[in-house]
Amino acid sequence: GELINSNKASLKMFGIEKTDDVKHFNLFDGMSLDDVKRKKLQNGEILTYQSVFDFDKVNSLGLYKTGRNGTATFDYIITPLFKHDDSSIEGYLLQVTDITDRKRAEEEISMLAHSLKSVNECVSITDMNDNIVFVNESFCNTYGYTKEELIGRHLEILRSPNNQPGLTDNILPSTIHSEWKGELLNIRKDGTEFPIYLSTTTIKDKEGNPIGLIGVAS
Repeated sequence: GELINSNKASLKMFGIEKTDDVKHFNLFDGMSLDDVKRKKLQNGEILTYQSVFDFDKVNSLGLYKTGRNGTATFDYIITPLFKHDDSSIEGYLLQVTDITDRKRAEEEISMLAHSLKSVNECVSITDMNDNIVFVNESFCNTYGYTKEELIGRHLEILRSPNNQPGLTDNILPSTIHSEWKGELLNIRKDGTEFPIYLSTTTIKDKEGNPIGLIGVAS
């Protein structure tokens, strides 16, 4: 389990300057390995798992010098390397991927999705042409549609013909430009009309490009 070599990417990932700084490190002393995982490796099994890595603990225990702190989530693949005659294991190949940003994004998306589903306001998300891609439970309860009946449909099916001329035509371009807020009349699946207060804005990706539109109404 003694470290022999490491590429620059893995050194950077663990906040280590050079391989010599961790030449004393042994794989089987790693914090991410429990007794079950160690036994599997020693038996020649390939290990794949995720683990939260604590850099502060590394520093406090003095396991090796690292320039990183806090925690990170890593994806591990550890492959036993056998001799040509498969008689014994002669080493291990570690492939590690830092998935911290991805895990945080997944947690944020999960939290956002839960929040949108549970709020009392009607929440809808559309593409840039006002075709529906998401509605929460309150939306369905208010309008009398199922999600399946709404996904892929244009928001126009909800608009009352009794709105002031040009009012609903202005919502999409205003939202794409910045936002839209105001009152209008919408209709339920059964044809009944009711007033709503609507607030809309764009959803943007990491580069700031608009990828969708979100509306919140009461």
